[in-house]
Amino acid sequence: MIDTIIVSGGDIQSDFALYFLKKNIEKAGRENIRLIAADRGLEFFLDYLILPDVVIGQPFGGWKKFSGNAKRRYSIRWDAGVEIAKR
Repeated sequence: MIDTIIVSGGDIQSDFALYFLKKNIEKAGRENIRLIAADRGLEFFLDYLILPDVVIGQPFGGWKKFSGNAKRRYSIRWDAGVEIAKR
């Protein structure tokens, strides 16, 4: 069974989120957890050098902005195996 953890935008309590992720990854193994970054949740993952499996929504306030400054800021490689869902 694969567990799914979604980190979305808003007021993310980083200490709790990191503890929760670490606890669940250690328990189930990284290969058994699907990490989803929704909207600004991607910023959280990248700030802590965690690569999510799926990105949905509009991170950093929109894809246009994301593909510019944020892409250079985080040296994002679009071929890193991350599934990106956008409309």
